[in-house]
Amino acid sequence: MRIILLGGPGSGKGLQATRLTGHYRLPRISTSAALRQAIQDDTLAGRQARVFIDARQPVPDEILAVVLKDRFRQPDVGGGFLLAGFPRSADQAVSLDAILEELALPLDLVLLLTGDADLFMERLEGRRVCNGCGAAYNLFSSPPRVEGVCDRCGGEVRRRADDLEETVSSRMRIYEHQAPSLLQYYRLHGKLRQVRADRDPGQVFEALCRVIDEHPPTVIETEPVVERAVPLMQGDGAPGKDGVGKTVHVKKAPAQKAALKKARSKAPVSTKKAAVKNKGGAARDEKGQ
Repeated sequence: MRIILLGGPGSGKGLQATRLTGHYRLPRISTSAALRQAIQDDTLAGRQARVFIDARQPVPDEILAVVLKDRFRQPDVGGGFLLAGFPRSADQAVSLDAILEELALPLDLVLLLTGDADLFMERLEGRRVCNGCGAAYNLFSSPPRVEGVCDRCGGEVRRRADDLEETVSSRMRIYEHQAPSLLQYYRLHGKLRQVRADRDPGQVFEALCRVIDEHPPTVIETEPVVERAVPLMQGDGAPGKDGVGKTVHVKKAPAQKAALKKARSKAPVSTKKAAVKNKGGAARDEKGQ
């Protein structure tokens, strides 16, 4: 399955993404991790991205697209993937679709975590993370046994910089501005499914799994390789001992396949079949499931 997981700040994307990738054994893809890897590998896109990151500026979509394309080319995504928190705008969604189409990795589902914005804000205000091992806590629902001290490693538990009130408010405003057109894009493509996230995380996970299990994966249809028989004569143009030249199959060159495809496109067609039939329509709310 090839899945995108979306949701506003505080909706629990990180937690659910971790659970889903473990349950379905899918690689988790994030723009931040892909950017770190590109910088570590010292790719051209990685060097370009680092300039913006060091200047504390957002990385342009054009660079992000190159970084993600390199990530999708890795062999571990052949059996599917979960992309969390991206795209964030309709323009990024269009760019992502172009990449996936080029790599023959059609998207199966877009899962949207919805719910009470006030509850999501409370989650962010109470969220704390250990500086040592990265363990996550929440002062309201799952605080550490000793305030400010990690239960696992004894490290310092602090509030993340992007969870400060001013930063959270800015993130909320950006999401509310960009989300409508982005969600409409996937809704029109029949891929969007909604799951309420303002309840127990275990219930949210079960609802997400039901949606995934009920949705059949997209079948990838590849164009059949066109081959032609070419007589191959033994020796210097002489036939074989049996008087018949051997035959091997030679694949058409890319230019030949392109010409053939163009010719076929001009031929009259009586019926047209969709390569993939998407179950779609309006997004459905999984509340109560």
